[in-house]
Amino acid sequence: MRFPRVLLTIPIVLASAIEAPAEEPLIGFGPSGATAQRALEARFDAELRRGDIRDWVERLSSRPHHVGSAWGKDNAE
Repeated sequence: MRFPRVLLTIPIVLASAIEAPAEEPLIGFGPSGATAQRALEARFDAELRRGDIRDWVERLSSRPHHVGSAWGKDNAE
């Protein structure tokens, strides 16, 4: 059974009609402030390293650090 060519072109037409979603507005930021905030977050995200995150999580989970404890103060510093 052969499909008509028109059926093969429907997915292509539909895919080209779908636009990329517009950026969601950031609550508390105007248009220019939202652009600046997104740029700041992108720079922050670019600096994150998998090994660093693993080290931070291991340190934070290695001992209890309740509020007011010496270990909690050490972690904060």
